[in-house]
This record gives sequence, C-alpha cells and structure tokens, in this order.
Amino acid sequence: MDEIDKRILTSLLGDGRSTLRQISKNLGISSQSLQYRLNKFQANNIIKKFALYVDKRIYNIKSGFAAFSGLNIIETGIFAKILCLEEISLYGFQGKTLDELRASIDAASEKIGPKAMEYIPEQNINITVSGNELAIIESLKSNPRISYNDLASQLCLPKGLKSILKI
Repeated sequence: MDEIDKRILTSLLGDGRSTLRQISKNLGISSQSLQYRLNKFQANNIIKKFALYVDKRIYNIKSGFAAFSGLNIIETGIFAKILCLEEISLYGFQGKTLDELRASIDAASEKIGPKAMEYIPEQNINITVSGNELAIIESLKSNPRISYNDLASQLCLPKGLKSILKI
C-alpha cells in the first residue's frame, strides 16, 4: 500500500459519500486511477463494504461498548466488532433498555472473560426525525453512496435535496 492508497482510504473514512470526482480532484489523480485502486481494495478485502451507521437513539435503542482482552470472538447480541492487533476485541452492544444493554455486556463478559473497558454514552438524549428524514436514513442504509439526485428521485423529493438537508 503506497501513500496514495493511504490518502484514498483516509478520504473515504472522512466522508464515505464523497464522489469519485471529488476524491480524485482532491488527491490529484485521475478518476480512472482512483477507480482501479478502489476495485483493488475491494478485491483484496481492504474495503469490504460501505455502510451507514445510524445513531440507534432515533429508534429509542440504547447502545454501549465494551473491550475485552484477547481475540475471543462473539457474534450474537452485537452491532459492531473490531478486532485490534493489540489483542483487544471491541464490541458494540445494544438493548431496548439500559438494563437490557448492561445484561448483554455482562453475558459477553461471562462468555469470553472480564471487560478491559466499558463505555455507555449518555442515553437520555432524545433524537426526533421527521418522516422524510427517516425515509432518507432508511434509503441510505441500503445504499450509502447513492447520489443526492437519485435519492431525491427514489423518495419523490425535490431535486434540490442537498439544500434541503443543508449539506
């Protein structure tokens, strides 16, 4: 992986919805070269997929994280999994209530060992979204890189979606 590859990945991590044209212009490489490198990333499983992470609080779901020593892997009851080189496994847990959330973390701890760290962010922040906003979120979950115009067409919204969303 060379410096350009690292800059491409950094750009995508910063804004996964950037167009190929924007990224290639910012990095000073051709769109064809960028597309070739992205295809190579996907073929080598460096990029497995593009996904949208939605704050579960809009669905009134509580979430938290716990880290465990070792590379023991659990698959159920989690929404996120990061296996670190330092032999730490970080998992995202969720529940309908704080008690259910804590029970999920405790069950994982019983299965794979004591927690190295636990983080449960403040959960009493209410996030409300309109019907259109929820429809936009659900569409982006299925296709995070859809263009603004295609998203507007899909949802029968005005073409000026970018200005409506104040993006």
